Amino acid sequence: MSRQTTVQDSNTIRFGSAKIEAGATVGALVDIGAANNVVFTESWDPVKVKSHNAGLIKVGIQNQMAKVTFDLLEANLTRLNTLRGGIDTYSTVAAAPVSVVDENVTLDTTVATRLAYKMGAGTIVTSIVVTNGAAVARTLNTDYTVGIDEAGYTLITRIAGGAFADGEVALVDYDYTPNTSKTLSSGGKFTMTQNVLRLTNTNAAGKTFVVTFYKANTSEGINFTLNDDDNVEPDSMAVTMECERDESLAAGAQLFSIVDEQAP
Repeated sequence: MSRQTTVQDSNTIRFGSAKIEAGATVGALVDIGAANNVVFTESWDPVKVKSHNAGLIKVGIQNQMAKVTFDLLEANLTRLNTLRGGIDTYSTVAAAPVSVVDENVTLDTTVATRLAYKMGAGTIVTSIVVTNGAAVARTLNTDYTVGIDEAGYTLITRIAGGAFADGEVALVDYDYTPNTSKTLSSGGKFTMTQNVLRLTNTNAAGKTFVVTFYKANTSEGINFTLNDDDNVEPDSMAVTMECERDESLAAGAQLFSIVDEQAP
């Protein structure tokens, strides 16, 4: 069989799914977690203006919007509360504090490294003491910094020029308070806060294809499929996000942006 054409740019042939993130702002995005069947669909109503004696004089669109659907595999109430934009009441019950002694953390270059355990409230762990292998105390903001990642884990990062050598193992003591339960209650709240929504596809070379929607909200209630006990597939929650234009942004850039590092 003859070929009709040749590949014009192989880097634009995409493989794989996407990381899904949502949050109040671009700087506050959190990873929603594992999902199947991630689909982005754009739609609009066509506009055609015709004259009686000169035919078609204008072609355009109105009501441009986008929709993102996916089957969420992680029934994480914290993330679900974010997606649902504040129409629920979310709370946690804390357990007793737990102390960690001499957790080994390798400080590679100046890349942040997670501690093994996290606060149920998603805040930085408490009572942090960092030493080297000889039990010599190191100094916060001189030898290392601490922070927090999007999943609520505390991070420790080596400071270049501090007392820690690149690749050295630090010993970290700290306290954390896990949750014993989370509760999401719903009914009676009718105002929904819209989120920024982002899809990120990363290829084998570490290059990204990123779609960011500026005003997104869940458009349907919980649709949670519970499988048979013998089914090896995980239970899933169907999620539909509707995305509309943010009219505070410049015309032509109000609905979404696509940033492509894979085929620049």
